[in-house]
Amino acid sequence: MHNKVELYKQRDFSQVFADSVAFIKRNFKGLLRSLVVIVAPLYVISSVMMSMFSINVIDAASQSDTYYGSNRQNVLFDTIFGWNFIIAMLLAFVTIVLAISVVFGYIKLYGENKQEITPADVWQEIRNRAARLFFFLLGYMFVLFIGFFLISLVLTLFLAALVIIPIIGPIIIVCVFFIFMLASVTFITILLPVVYYENDGFFESIGRVVRLLRGNFWQTMAVTFVSAVAVQLLASIVYQALLQGIEVLKTGAEQVNVNTVKTILIVYFTVTPIVLFFGYLFQFSASGFAYFGLIEKLEYIGLRKKVEAINEIIDIKPEEQY
Repeated sequence: MHNKVELYKQRDFSQVFADSVAFIKRNFKGLLRSLVVIVAPLYVISSVMMSMFSINVIDAASQSDTYYGSNRQNVLFDTIFGWNFIIAMLLAFVTIVLAISVVFGYIKLYGENKQEITPADVWQEIRNRAARLFFFLLGYMFVLFIGFFLISLVLTLFLAALVIIPIIGPIIIVCVFFIFMLASVTFITILLPVVYYENDGFFESIGRVVRLLRGNFWQTMAVTFVSAVAVQLLASIVYQALLQGIEVLKTGAEQVNVNTVKTILIVYFTVTPIVLFFGYLFQFSASGFAYFGLIEKLEYIGLRKKVEAINEIIDIKPEEQY
């Protein structure tokens, strides 16, 4: 491979993105092939479930006038938070975990100097690690939920003492939750590759992330923020296209046909993940290369390998000494 991107290399903010882009450019076809073979079938099922869920919500909303009082609220609640919603969210979560695993697995095989990486190679690499990543993420989400609840409780008690200063209360709430969410997302940026590449337990992985982020938190937060903004920009473009489509249909008509809205939503839930694929590919690659950069800063794995390679080259064999 020419101009191979090193995994174990200390990286600053710009180098994380430069190496991520270089890796994607040189492996785009292989990555795309692996994602299509491994993730696409589940993605299709997930898109169908999301479309069915959206159609059910539209039907319930359009027929809500036939219900009265609490019956209307119960029907809408059951439709929104029924089995369709649960299954759709679960499938979407599994699809994202599988996509993350494919990207991380491909990076690992790439780092092992494998000349041609096939979807079968990637599947062999990720089939056990993906399940482990899935359950770790569920546990982390549970911990985040508990943290969110405790912060909400503390803020409620704190704000009760600030009744005399009502303007400060909302500002404090926004700032605290913004810092909490930003720190949580930054943490998970490194937790994902730690869980995938290492075989530690849950709390050991948490401690490992803390050690890696010590002295590197702000740079990692900047990487997380920029990559997340890239994904959100793509999502905003698709969402604005959806709104423009509805506005065009509303022009010259008093009311948009329900079936037309359903069609637009089906297209939206089909196209959006495809567009976001490019953003997520960039985001997950940046997460992986940020992780390897932090590992190199802490353990100098890449430097040691280079020293060992130099020693092997200049080492004189015993029979050559005389």
